[in-house]
Amino acid sequence: MNAIAKILYASPSTLLDWIRNFGAEHAPSPEPQETDTVVLELDEMWHYLKKNK
Repeated sequence: MNAIAKILYASPSTLLDWIRNFGAEHAPSPEPQETDTVVLELDEMWHYLKKNK
């Protein structure tokens, strides 16, 4: 990305903004589908405390 930014005489952050804007216009995010999937979030502190007594 830095090499492309140099060729276009733009900053890498500007190039990233262009890419994000293009993606937002041409590739919308898919809508979530309802499924029977259950999402669980586990606390990593338990693993840390068990490993480091």
